[in-house]
Amino acid sequence: MGQLTRYLFLIFNLLLAEFSLGQTNLTIASQQTIQINYPNFKFLAIEIKNRSRLPIEIACINYEDESKVSGFGLGPKGKATLSIPDKTILQITNENKSNIEVNINPISSPPNKDLIKEKYIKFILKNETAESIPLIIPGVMNPNLSPFSNSGVSLKIGQKIYFKNGFKKYILLTVDQEITEGKIIKIGSLLSDRKNELGL
Repeated sequence: MGQLTRYLFLIFNLLLAEFSLGQTNLTIASQQTIQINYPNFKFLAIEIKNRSRLPIEIACINYEDESKVSGFGLGPKGKATLSIPDKTILQITNENKSNIEVNINPISSPPNKDLIKEKYIKFILKNETAESIPLIIPGVMNPNLSPFSNSGVSLKIGQKIYFKNGFKKYILLTVDQEITEGKIIKIGSLLSDRKNELGL
């Protein structure tokens, strides 16, 4: 993003009760990045709505070493819900030439014991193509993978990932034991093979 990118650090010391944190509407100026932290909440997920007709970049950043833990592109009018791991903050980047509007809704709740028992696998969705690739991950997020990008995800065994062709959606991938921790999956090649398989 270069030296021209300005970083705004918005620290929300929220005093609201759990499950009633409230929504916040933000305007992010052109070529600007904001980082948002909710230090009072250990278990946190954030619903993000891109209210603009332009794409934005979403990431979780480790605030100790500023490394990127995970990230994905969120398309125009897109919605996503993502968990914020411990020691990370939410980062939203507007690389467009116009301002964009986003709505964020933090959700704080105790961890679900049933979910803890389920096995999750951390791996990387790699878009090795020059085109954006929109995906649908029900109950998690609807990422729009930017060209030549890597998006880290942590998904449970059995989670399905879909793609759309026209007005229909099709299964692209089902997370299973064959996906090892840290594995890189080339989504462009997988999508091409899957479309050929379905005759699309």
